[in-house]
Amino acid sequence: MSEEGSTDDEDLRTLLSTHAPIDDWTPIYQRVKRFPEEARQRYYRKESPLQLSLKLREMKRTNKSESLSIKRIQVLQLIVDADPSSLTSLDAEGRTALHTACSAGRSWEILQLLVEAEDELLRHMKQEGGKIKEQELVEQRSAMHTDQPGGNLPLHLVAACPSFDESWFQDSAAPFDEAAIQCSISQSIISAYNATTIIREAYPQAVWDRDCDGEIPLHAAASWGNLGSCLSLLMGATLLSVGDP
Repeated sequence: MSEEGSTDDEDLRTLLSTHAPIDDWTPIYQRVKRFPEEARQRYYRKESPLQLSLKLREMKRTNKSESLSIKRIQVLQLIVDADPSSLTSLDAEGRTALHTACSAGRSWEILQLLVEAEDELLRHMKQEGGKIKEQELVEQRSAMHTDQPGGNLPLHLVAACPSFDESWFQDSAAPFDEAAIQCSISQSIISAYNATTIIREAYPQAVWDRDCDGEIPLHAAASWGNLGSCLSLLMGATLLSVGDP
């Protein structure tokens, strides 16, 4: 049976409901490409295929997996193209795809994809509905939505969660090598800084917003020892302070 034919055996929901780590995104990619209408469905607790694709775990990286032709980010782009509304739709916990990506520790490249795709969607909405005020569109951005019941913004979540997509994390079980460990630490700081900065710049005022426990994102970053996020959040707070009259 061909790879293309094998996707006919399982629908998108079945492919996304696996509990096993993903070692090949090709079946999911092919399924969405052939049946894009399945990407517009909503599942248990109003979760979208986009959110489930963000939650799936990947197999630990090896030379073989590094050379795979289909990556998670390509699947996400295909799903977004098939259903742009999944960028702003809310699940039963009041979370958007951006909340899911941040809490799942997705890479800064994926966060950037979601933020930029949502900006494009909102610009299109403004063009289609000329009477919609600019502020109303800005307030629809996922970066400004709090989830339930924790009251977390995406910035709270990205500050607390390291990126599980990076090779430095997945290779952490490698034999002890001081130089490699130092390099991994540097990469983790840069990755966290980039991810946090992308979310922070989408809604700069979020650096001072508090969750239901009264904590700002910096509390989360400091509690988890997320140095890269701390640097980005402190810079964001400084920029807001300097910008004040």
